[in-house]
Parts: sequence; C-alpha cells; structure tokens
Amino acid sequence: MRVAYLVHQYFPRHVGGTEIYVRGLARRARARGHDVLIITYHESPSPDVSGFGICHTRVDDIPVAEIHYNLSVAPRPARYEYDNPWVADRAEEELDRFTPDVVHAAHAMKLSGAVLERCQQRGWPVLVTLSDYWFLCPRHTLLKWNDDLCQGPKDPRYCRRCLTETHGFASFDIAREGWSPRALTRSIIRLAHDSQDIGHRQDYLLRVLNDCQQIVALSDFMKSLMTAYGVPADRIEVLPHGPELEGVTVNRAEPARPVSVAFIGSLSTHKGVHLLIEALKRRPDLDVRLKLYGAIRKGDAYVDRLLADSRNDPRIHWMGTFPVESLGQVLSGTDLLALPALWYE
Repeated sequence: MRVAYLVHQYFPRHVGGTEIYVRGLARRARARGHDVLIITYHESPSPDVSGFGICHTRVDDIPVAEIHYNLSVAPRPARYEYDNPWVADRAEEELDRFTPDVVHAAHAMKLSGAVLERCQQRGWPVLVTLSDYWFLCPRHTLLKWNDDLCQGPKDPRYCRRCLTETHGFASFDIAREGWSPRALTRSIIRLAHDSQDIGHRQDYLLRVLNDCQQIVALSDFMKSLMTAYGVPADRIEVLPHGPELEGVTVNRAEPARPVSVAFIGSLSTHKGVHLLIEALKRRPDLDVRLKLYGAIRKGDAYVDRLLADSRNDPRIHWMGTFPVESLGQVLSGTDLLALPALWYE
C-alpha cells in the first residue's frame, strides 16, 4: 500500500505531539512494507514568490516534501489561510508522482482544505485526524484573541477579531497604508475581500471535511463539538492518541523527595506553563522539583515572561528539548506529568 501523510509542520524544524504522531505512523507503516510519503509546509520568511517551491528531504529515511510559501504575500491571504490553491498545486504534483492508495491528513492547517479537495477530485481516499479545532477555528485552539475560551464560531463575524490579531486580516491602519487615493482604495478593497473570505471559511472547510472518507476525533468532546457544527456523528470515530512507549520503565512505587513534576511541550500561552510557575509562587513550602521541557525561543515575549517569573525559584529547572527517542527515559524519571492547558487539549 502507498500511504501519504499530510501534516502542517514536521521534523526537524518542529517537534510536537502531531509531528511525533505522524512520525510514529510513518515509521510503522514503512516497517510493515508500505511505501510512505510525508507532505508538509514551511512558512517562508521571504516575500519573494520566485523563491517558493518544494524542498525534498528525508527524515528517518522517509521521503518528506516540504512546501515553502509565505501567506502574507498571497493574493487574498484571508482565503488562502484555509483554501490555498498554490499550495494545493504543489501537493497535487507530489501526490500525482507518488500515486497514493490512501491519504491521511493528520493536520490540514497551513496546507489548507484545498489539498483535501484536490485529493477528493482525484479519487484518492482521505482519512482526516482532527488533531485540534482548526476546521472550526483559524487559531486552531478555540481560544479567542484575548485567551478566553470559545465554544465555536456561532457567526463568522466572531472570528474577525481573532484573525485580525493573529494574521492582520481585515485590518485598516491609516498610518501604515497612507492617505493617497490609490492607497486608500487598495486598503478598502483588501478589507472587503478579507471580510468576505472570513465569512466563507466555516462553510468551505466543513464541506471539504464532510466529503472525506473517514474522520477521526481524539475525544468524545471533540466529536460532540464537530457534530454540533454539521458533521454527522456516524462519520466520526473517536480514537485517542497513544504515547510512544519505547524506553518507558515502571517508576518507583513511592515518589522520592522532592517530588518530580514535569511539563513537556511547546512553551506557548495556550499550554499554560505560567500556571505552574504561579502555583509554585503561592506555595514556597512545597517540596517539588518542576522540570520544564520545551524549546526556549529567543525574543519570544511569553518565554521571556516565564524565565523572569521563575528566576528566583530554585525548584524550577529549564530542561530544554530532548530527542524523541528519549521520551521514555524522561517519563521514567518523572513522578507527575503536568498538563496545565488553557484550551480544550
């Protein structure tokens, strides 16, 4: 069998839960004798369209086609966020050469729903794993621009503020655009296009999703939410992710002192690491050792805040990242795994 995996980002640039999930699936499929291709995306920092294209690499000796693009220079960025024909053209070229028997979309964000639509037009069966809420939420977390929880876009207009804050869509800045008639006309046209495209997002993505052969949700909650927005319940199978257990050993029956608490993940606001640090501040007597695993990004305001808030607490240890193969060893040295997420993780 020939299996193509679609994922919004991948090794070695990015290491996260979905990337690890795809890596595990691809390695196991190849070990069972299947042919495997991974198609992913990279947000290019260059505004030069002539430099966009496909970078072919191999990860774990599995072919990876990484599509380079810059959403900010798209003809209509608010539309291309969810329906990107340029990226779909590149993905279709790769899939056409590979001739898949099945396409597994582990995460359609960045690649966009247009890639799934092309697969459907070509007759390639598509399995979609709903790794988060991107089909409903352009921020993919169902957290609003101010980090309040959202129950879903009851009206497409509700998404406008989030898209303005996240991508700059549907914004109008006189100081930036200038006062000339031509600049003002261009800005008004872009604002109208953005508003129109934001309004079409939900209907388009739910139509594309419903046309896929199989849909997998990670929880009953996720299934109920998608069902409320028009995905038939009998189309969704609940199948939670499982951890990679390689190298995991049984921990001691009783925790040592101090108790070892670990966070493993991206150091992003919606992951809630600041809640752990704030909790320790409230209990200076608590005999614990908090180990924070994640990439420390220079110049990131949230990471800078975490570092500053934890500077005077010797119980907090910044561990950086580790190879995926070492996950079992890291977990075996941990008494408690903390997941202080602010979103519906």
